[in-house]
Amino acid sequence: EANKLKENSPAWNGIGMVYFQQGNYIYAVDAFKKATMLKPDDYLYWGNLGDAYGQIPTEKTARQEAYEAAITLLNKQTELNRNSSDKASLLAEWRAKQGGHETEAVQLIEQALKAEPDSTEVQAAAVKVYHLTGHRLKALQYLQKIIVAGYPADDLKKDRELAKFMPDSEVQKIISSVPKRN
Repeated sequence: EANKLKENSPAWNGIGMVYFQQGNYIYAVDAFKKATMLKPDDYLYWGNLGDAYGQIPTEKTARQEAYEAAITLLNKQTELNRNSSDKASLLAEWRAKQGGHETEAVQLIEQALKAEPDSTEVQAAAVKVYHLTGHRLKALQYLQKIIVAGYPADDLKKDRELAKFMPDSEVQKIISSVPKRN
């Protein structure tokens, strides 16, 4: 069984996700590194590695490098399918998280929103991208849309990239304005 794990990139990515959710970012980085070594052409593994590095203040350079690898790999795949709103929204999120790429991040999320204007997943990505790029009013606009559509507020509260956004009084007003579903 242990030998199967050594060669199983999805398992290492899953282990990294568990560590990440637990806040064990050093262990998450180690697991995501193993996943990327086993499958170096998987953009999601590289993006997850960038997210984990992003939670470690001393690893900004490593975060940038992991996101660049993820973006390069995803761009290669996206060239084949230009209408992929999920990939455009993922690229937008990574660019927004990198910092210094705000214009590109906004262009990508707008491309995704144009392709799938009713997708709550794309709209949720828009909340994050607009927040991270300093477009508060647009972030609030898309937050309102996804909350009304039934997107779970708890998912947003757990997102570390939105930690500074969620306590905002306007955000709380939007979230509390919609009755909880059973």
